[in-house]
Amino acid sequence: MSSFGKKAQLTGSTEDWSGYYIAETKKVLDGSWTGARRTRWGIKEGLVVMAPLNPDIPPAAVKIFEEKKSKIISGELKPFAGPIKDNTGKEMVAAGAAMADATASSLNWYVEGIEGSIPK
Repeated sequence: MSSFGKKAQLTGSTEDWSGYYIAETKKVLDGSWTGARRTRWGIKEGLVVMAPLNPDIPPAAVKIFEEKKSKIISGELKPFAGPIKDNTGKEMVAAGAAMADATASSLNWYVEGIEGSIPK
């Protein structure tokens, strides 16, 4: 997308499922595959891949980005940690708590600052 907006896109993310498919295929081949597991892979496992950063991003901001990315990978930083409110002001994730995987997988509310409502 950066070729369409050289100054508009800072980065992006893609998914690379090859590592997952290889791991699951190996399980099938060695007889340990059960098929009952829900996949929750991300940056750490290499499934989520960040696109190169826009070269116009200042070096100090790139440093912060890389530090935050490393902390997400190590588990030190939880990107969806509270406090998080919905767009009606209701606290959805308490301060100091991390959003549960089940909530993230079935989010049906808009975060504070977004105007509108979820279609019924």
